[in-house]
Amino acid sequence: MGFFVLSRGAANKLNKLWFLFTTSVAIWGFGGMWIALAKDEATALLAWRLAFGLGVVWIPILFYHFVWVFCDLRNKKMLVVNYCIGGLFSPLILFSPKFFGGVRFVFDSFYYSIPGSVVFHAFFIWWMWLVIYAHYNVFRSYHTASDVKRNQFKYFFIAFSLAYFTGSLDYLPIYGIDVYPYGNFGIVLYPIIMTYAIGAYRLMDIQTVAHKTLMWTVTSAAVVIPIAAMLYLMKTWTDQLTWWQYPLVVGGLLAVSIPYLRILQPKIDHLFQRRKYDLRTELDQFFRDVAIVKSIPELSEKLVGTIRKVLYAEPTMLLVWHPREARYAATDGSMGVADDDAWLVWLGGRKQMVELSEVTAGPDRAAAEAAQAYAARTHALFCLPLHRDGLLVGVVNVGPKRNLQRYSQPEREFLETLRAEAAIALTNSLLYDDVTHMSEELRQWGLQLEHKVEERTQELKSALHQLKETESQLIQSEKLAAHGLLAAGILHEINNPLSFSRGSLSVLKRALARVKEASQGTMGPLLAEVERAAEIIQNGHERIAAIVRDLKTFAKRDVEGIKLSDLHQGLDATLSLLRHELGDRIAIVRDYGDIGLVETDSAQINQVFLNLLHNALQAISGAGTITIKSWRNEDRVSISIKDTGSGIDPEHLPHIFEPFFTTKPVGHGTGLGLSVSHRIVREHGGQMSVHSQIGEGTEFVIELPVRQLAAAHAAR
Repeated sequence: MGFFVLSRGAANKLNKLWFLFTTSVAIWGFGGMWIALAKDEATALLAWRLAFGLGVVWIPILFYHFVWVFCDLRNKKMLVVNYCIGGLFSPLILFSPKFFGGVRFVFDSFYYSIPGSVVFHAFFIWWMWLVIYAHYNVFRSYHTASDVKRNQFKYFFIAFSLAYFTGSLDYLPIYGIDVYPYGNFGIVLYPIIMTYAIGAYRLMDIQTVAHKTLMWTVTSAAVVIPIAAMLYLMKTWTDQLTWWQYPLVVGGLLAVSIPYLRILQPKIDHLFQRRKYDLRTELDQFFRDVAIVKSIPELSEKLVGTIRKVLYAEPTMLLVWHPREARYAATDGSMGVADDDAWLVWLGGRKQMVELSEVTAGPDRAAAEAAQAYAARTHALFCLPLHRDGLLVGVVNVGPKRNLQRYSQPEREFLETLRAEAAIALTNSLLYDDVTHMSEELRQWGLQLEHKVEERTQELKSALHQLKETESQLIQSEKLAAHGLLAAGILHEINNPLSFSRGSLSVLKRALARVKEASQGTMGPLLAEVERAAEIIQNGHERIAAIVRDLKTFAKRDVEGIKLSDLHQGLDATLSLLRHELGDRIAIVRDYGDIGLVETDSAQINQVFLNLLHNALQAISGAGTITIKSWRNEDRVSISIKDTGSGIDPEHLPHIFEPFFTTKPVGHGTGLGLSVSHRIVREHGGQMSVHSQIGEGTEFVIELPVRQLAAAHAAR
């Protein structure tokens, strides 16, 4: 049985210890057989030494180690000390006469050992004490265990108590009490009891050896008996076969039996494992059904229905987490539990099915109290936690059977397998619900967004149309304002020479009149006066000609568009037009560099100069200076217009080139002058920058390329 347990779970520590323990008992059993068959004292003494030194000495140690793991004890030092004691006794038993002094013939049957010294007595006391101490730990654990665990401890305690009590009677003849060791036969009871505990109460989580053995015995008999019967019936014929024909006949019969075995094997399995087979069938059907389930209500109906149908469990319910409500709610609406419930918080850290009675009997008192409260509220025996990405998203509560029977090991395995599949199905259902909900929300948002975009598009189209019209009107207004300013300057400048001409003309008329009266006199003075008047008239005419020439320089727009222009001439012409506004209060400082001719649209660039110079003189409230500087850097030229005015507020600097931005009072500016100037410079492939400091003035720097690209001009 120990070997079978090990084969079912070699990695399990408890299974390994069970295998080692049963091996030590088997060594003692085989040693006892050898002792009973020994024909002389020497052989009998050797058998006693080997049986005790390799078997008996390790029985209480391995038994205590098994109990230490099974009962989850913590005193590891005690375990280590007993292994050390066993390690000291083993060589003494095998080689020292201090342990066994010899053997004596008893019961007219076999040789029994004789204690060699106090060493044997010390061994006996230690052996009995360790066995009793191990049973005491089992008994103590029994009182704090759950129902299923308590049944395991109960059969465990009964089996080993009987085995050790009857087996310990073997020590009586050693001490001269010649009572026949019938107790050895009692040892047979412990594997029977343990086998029952293994099958009925999941001791070490394996199935009974008898069950498997019987099943395979029937299977083998179903194959061997028909073949043997056929060979027996054909004995007369087979006796005539040669040495090589006989194996062929047997092989053929075995080959024919393979399909027969494939048909028979499931029937035998079903015969001996009917319940497990039925559970497996239900699981397969559940897997197929939930594969096509999408919504949570459908999953709940299938999951709860399967448990109730197969296990007759009542009540059974599925609780699903609702994060928006911060609670777990039963899918049938019967109850709800807050997601910070102590039991559900504890359950969130468990990845397997949990039996509430085991938790209530466990050492964790907080978990035990939470489990007890939850069980009283839900009447659940088992909780199946369902996780999604490490979060507890659902719990399946499974109550007791309606027939009040215990849950068998196959039924527990059924629930655990169901839990794993239900967790996946619930995850898929939650994802489906999330996607469905999100899809509906997205659809609604899409409709709203589409409606808003359509409304906004119409608004933007209307606003863009109005903006274009307004911009066009404002630009035209800016141009008209500039033209009006020019016209005012022109009229002012033309009126003066006209006055001069008129006054001189009057003098000339009077002089001519006197000439006529004194035609007989000298002509010297009169002629001199006429000459002066003529000179004044000539100067006035020259003045008018200069004004007209400047006006043409500022306002002309050649047919060719962009052509080589003298920027200095454009600056001077603009300053001439602003002379009446500059007056005597503002000094002009020219610092012209050698920049040569530059390809520009002179009319547009002159408008830029006019806007900047006009802003500069408006920024100077009293006397001040405007400095105009030009320089060339390889293929680009720069024009700087710097004033000593009030400066621009730093918070306004980022916005001065934006359309309609102005700091002037209402009615004193459109806010397009700098915006239009900035656009003109950019259309020329240049850039405009500004540097200003409050109280010290502002400097605008225009940078233009010496040569314009045809593509840039075409783009404009």
